[in-house]
Amino acid sequence: MYLRHFLLLISILIFFSSNCLSQSDNYWLGKVRIINPGKSLNTGDIDYAPFITQDGRYLFFTTKRNGNFKSDDLKIDKFSSFPQYENSHDVWLALKIKPDDSVFSQVFNFCPPNQPISRINTTMNEGSVCISSESKFMYFTGCNRNDGYGSCDIYLALIEFEDNNIYINSIYNLGAGINTNEFESTPSISPDNMKLFFTKCKVKDVNTVNMDIWYSVFDTATNSWKAAKPITT
Repeated sequence: MYLRHFLLLISILIFFSSNCLSQSDNYWLGKVRIINPGKSLNTGDIDYAPFITQDGRYLFFTTKRNGNFKSDDLKIDKFSSFPQYENSHDVWLALKIKPDDSVFSQVFNFCPPNQPISRINTTMNEGSVCISSESKFMYFTGCNRNDGYGSCDIYLALIEFEDNNIYINSIYNLGAGINTNEFESTPSISPDNMKLFFTKCKVKDVNTVNMDIWYSVFDTATNSWKAAKPITT
């Protein structure tokens, strides 16, 4: 009797385990499609770090394409007699005219060089945008700025969305609790704006570079970000 029950239990376990494995192996089959959105978003240059706002209308991304600020780095072209300046990494924006549109119809430099005052993009590198859930704050990476702590820092911009326009009111360096003379980048803010996650690159020696995920908690008493800590397992 006990042997029969034991064998029945084993057979049930084998059935469910094999069934779960087969479902796991084929779970995404036919459910996910990877589609290239086209040449307006992807070019022969570097295009990366996309971020879509919650309403699905605005897609921010970082790129190193024509139409960007020129950096201070010279590019030597063997086919040209004149050295050329490299494009810097800038934040671009793609938007949908209507929320139910299936494609982003307009793609442009978010703060182009021909603006009288460009608040986000500069001749240095900027990118890795994150927008808060209520669409009032933009967190982004800015490198080698005058108010920076060294290398790349994380900044906050106060923004307003109005139809197809985005207005930038002020930009702040997030301070010494988060930024150091190391490389801080790729911010991600929690829905309540109380926790900020980001990557920090620490150079230990010539052959060792660590890039880890860190986080900081906003202190409402001091109205500033607390000293960041690495996420530990």
